[in-house]
Formats: sequence, C-alpha cells, structure tokens
Amino acid sequence: MLQQAAELADLILNESAYIYVCGDAKNMAKDVANTMSQIIKQTGNVAPSSYPVVEVWLSLLTLSHCIHSDE
Repeated sequence: MLQQAAELADLILNESAYIYVCGDAKNMAKDVANTMSQIIKQTGNVAPSSYPVVEVWLSLLTLSHCIHSDE
C-alpha cells in the first residue's frame, strides 16, 4: 500500500473509492487501517493538529460501508 500511497490517497480522497480488505480480520484489517491513516495524513497534507479528524473520517467510511473487511 505504501508503494502506491499517492494513487491510493487520490482514490480515497477524490474518487470516493470503496476499499475491500481480505485476510485476517483481527490483525491484517487493523494494520491496513493504520497504513491507510498514515497515507492520508502524509499524502493528503494533513496538519498534525487534524490527525484525530482523519481517524474519525476513516471510522465514518467504515460505518458507511465504503471500507469493508473480513470479519
């Protein structure tokens, strides 16, 4: 994911992409969520003071079924 960070950030931020995470729901999904957060914070030029907003926003994407993971 980090190798494609710019493209992934563009898809999430500008193209309303849906994200499907397959694999170990306990560990892998958490790692993917952390990586997505890191990508949005770095590639989306988010100020450190707004980092909590990124976490809330990613949670809202999950609640609105834009991010799906095996569970």
